[in-house]
Order: sequence, then C-alpha cells, then structure tokens
Amino acid sequence: MTTVFPSSPVALLEARCLAQAKAEGFALFAIKPEGKIPGFVYSVGMSQHDLHEVIYFYPEGCVGQAMTDMRIICSKMIAGSERLGRIKVLSQMVHGPAITGPSGHSLRFGMLTGDSFIYALKNFLTRTLLFRNELGMPRGVLVAQRADVPTFGEIRDIQES
Repeated sequence: MTTVFPSSPVALLEARCLAQAKAEGFALFAIKPEGKIPGFVYSVGMSQHDLHEVIYFYPEGCVGQAMTDMRIICSKMIAGSERLGRIKVLSQMVHGPAITGPSGHSLRFGMLTGDSFIYALKNFLTRTLLFRNELGMPRGVLVAQRADVPTFGEIRDIQES
C-alpha cells in the first residue's frame, strides 16, 4: 500500500473533509466573500444518503452562523430521510414554509435544476465533483436562501458580468 501525503494546505483540507464526509455522513466547505459575491458554505457527501447537496450564501461576517445552520440542516435532512424518506424530506424543504435557522434567520429552500444545477456544481460546489468517485455523484443542489443576501440567480448574474 502506498501512503500519499497532501502537497499543499488546500489538499490537506480536502483530505480531512473527505475523511469527515465518509465518517460523519457529510462535510462542509466555507468560502470567503469575493468582490460582490457573498461568502458561502456548501455540503459535500449528502449524495451518500441519496440527498441533494446544500449551498448557503451568507452576508459579510456571518460564516460562523452559516456553518452552524448548515450542520443542523444537513444532520436533520439525513435523519429525516431515514425516518420519512428522501422525497418527502426534499418536498417539505422546498414546498414547506420558511424555517428559522439556529442563527435566528428565516431560510427558504430552492432546488436548482438544469443549467443552474450544472452551473452551481462547476462554479460553487466544486469539491462535490472532485469527490464524486468516493462519495457519489451529487443528486441535486438545494439553495438555503436568506432574505438578506442576493438570490442564486442574482449571484450568478453578478459572477457572469
């Protein structure tokens, strides 16, 4: 057996997150704001549970709140799908009322489809594709939408301009 050591801090972080996703069911990556694009947190490994990955854009200075919200959202998605089934959980998230995250912010969920789904994977949830052989190909992407950040469509327009 050959032991491979990560050659950079990013590779080390990726290796740790991959191990966490395998051991704990999912891992989270937080990305800092850049220019007009808000920071975001996204899940990796939800496909192991036949669930959609989740992306959560957050306003400046709220990465800790976003990480806490995402840990709870992903954990509840997994527990709910085991109890109620995947379709029911996803349907309740997308079509149900807004939920209040642990940070106290109201969240609505939207499901990305078609070109928006592909765009999200290639431009935001990049490690879900990197880890697809180990964790499975993403089934879909849910956006956790806060009222105080631009929508996914608005963020995409900013990024493409």
